[in-house]
Amino acid sequence: MMSPMRGGRVFFKLRMSCASPARRQRGFTLLELLIVITVVGILASIAYPSYTDVVIRNNRAVARAAMSDIIARQESFYSQTKTYASNLKDLGFNEPTIYLRKDGGFSATNSKAAYLLRIQSGSANNRGFTVQAVPESGLLKNGDTDCGTLSITAQGVKSSQYNGEKCF
Repeated sequence: MMSPMRGGRVFFKLRMSCASPARRQRGFTLLELLIVITVVGILASIAYPSYTDVVIRNNRAVARAAMSDIIARQESFYSQTKTYASNLKDLGFNEPTIYLRKDGGFSATNSKAAYLLRIQSGSANNRGFTVQAVPESGLLKNGDTDCGTLSITAQGVKSSQYNGEKCF
């Protein structure tokens, strides 16, 4: 474009093209995006199994605490009646068998349950019992195949379906 003449000279206004090096870059390149996605994928593949392992061990700890509570209630029941209770309802729970939620609470339904808690009576003369925590099917599907059903007898013998005392 021509500008008006000034002192006999003609001034031209030049426009800078879009491809100038002074142009500011915005956004990410495809290569940078692929590198970030790869790094996030690698970190997730390392972190997720560790996270699920911690969740499973936490659920087991909650089950062990609930089983200890049931054993304490059994001993209290025995001191009053000279017999062990044959179901959890006799120990003050709402149902004969109850579900243990992942947050440690008890429920009559298996909604969001981690374990089913129950008592198996001992011999015919009621000389013992076994408290069991049976994992719900979702817990086994999520990888808790190390322990299976947790059990504690009236004599304090701890066992699990697959690995004995390792899970306690």
